[in-house]
Amino acid sequence: MDKKDIVLKVVSSFGESDLSPVKLQKSLFLVGQSGLADLPVDYYKFIAYDYGPFCKEVYDDINALERQGFILVSKTNQRSFPLYVTTEAGKDVAASINILYIESFLAIALIASFNIKSKMTIIVGIQCEDGIVLGADGGATLGSPGGGTTCMQPMSKIEAIGNTALVAFSGSVGLGQLYIDSIVKTHNDFRTSDCADICRTLRGVLGKDFAAAAANAKVGAPILGAVAAQSSILTTVLLALNCKSGLHLVQFDPFCNPEMASDKLPFVCMGSGQGIADPFLAFLRRIFWNDHRPTLANGIFAVTWALEHAVKIAPGGIAPPISLGILKRDGNSVTTEILNDDLIAEHKENVSCAEDYIRTY
Repeated sequence: MDKKDIVLKVVSSFGESDLSPVKLQKSLFLVGQSGLADLPVDYYKFIAYDYGPFCKEVYDDINALERQGFILVSKTNQRSFPLYVTTEAGKDVAASINILYIESFLAIALIASFNIKSKMTIIVGIQCEDGIVLGADGGATLGSPGGGTTCMQPMSKIEAIGNTALVAFSGSVGLGQLYIDSIVKTHNDFRTSDCADICRTLRGVLGKDFAAAAANAKVGAPILGAVAAQSSILTTVLLALNCKSGLHLVQFDPFCNPEMASDKLPFVCMGSGQGIADPFLAFLRRIFWNDHRPTLANGIFAVTWALEHAVKIAPGGIAPPISLGILKRDGNSVTTEILNDDLIAEHKENVSCAEDYIRTY
């Protein structure tokens, strides 16, 4: 597989859309980050530049493809940069290039190149010594396809799957529901499997839903616009599960790739509030449990404080009521629990007491 094949595939995926140099560079960068097995070992090396990731070699290959008659580079006096489209010969060659899963990733690259922000939400999870705690804000944003927000409604974003798992997602509600359905259908195998094997299984199962959604998004983006296409596909999942190897906290990124929480990084944040919650939890960890996992009680305290902090200072879309769920081991048994309003009120009161103490220190 040659790098120019991927360039041609990317340009072809944009169809007749205006593919600028910036969008091309960003798209190829995202493909390089996707972990596709068929990527050549000498794939482009990007550096941070004025408008994002940049690699000069990309332009060398574009020029080579133009000389071969596969890409048309259009230039006008009205703009300072060229636009790229595939010729008829280029479309035929691109259609014959078979790279496993690349169509799905190119759909993401097409959408992500528009610099659209993700939906407003915050989900937090902490791997504790004696369990796992998940927390989320309670604002569900409603809107029309490709349009603005119409209203916000309260909802619980954490779901318990028997006594085996807790799951929450950020992004498209429809795709998130499909992901949860897939997890529910496979959760009976959790207790007899190691976490790594479960992650491999779920990556494949969720990847099928993702691939179908990505293909639809690619078709719909030029018609409904990038906002509608992006909102239908960019979905992340946070899963707390009980399996043969113990209790584990796993996040699945928009490409359905898993990452397990560890002793060195026991907390996970996702959603548009991640930029608020990540440094706040890092601060709490440095103060309270720098060299070890927190107890479940301390984990609940930290998640509650991080959510309350995000709700109060976020620019919009992250809203109360917060919800909390715990997966804990008690002897030989494991249980899940979605905390009721009274219990959450107690934890919020603990946060208020801590803030009052700091305020008067």
